[in-house]
Amino acid sequence: MSCKREEADLVTDMLKEEAEELFSTIVPEWHNAVKKSFGCDRPNISCLGNLWNHLHWHLIPRYNSPREFYGIKFIDPNPKGNYSPHDKKEIAEEILLKIKEDIIKELR
Repeated sequence: MSCKREEADLVTDMLKEEAEELFSTIVPEWHNAVKKSFGCDRPNISCLGNLWNHLHWHLIPRYNSPREFYGIKFIDPNPKGNYSPHDKKEIAEEILLKIKEDIIKELR
């Protein structure tokens, strides 16, 4: 998820209204949708900006036990600790789109 303003680069560029929307609306709604769709145990968010110099957030669902969706096993190797570093999993675009559709369906 990224900031709509072109000039927003660092987390310190975030406006009060943007922070309020992120933490009062976006993160709770996303977490509820992911929890309903995939049984997410805990929501994590991260703002790094090291590779893409634009204000953006990573929304990371955490799982205390392995889950399987669309034939792909998701295992969180450190569910009570930092999510990174982690093995990157190549997932087919069609599966990613199905996951996206599942989340969007729960947001409505």
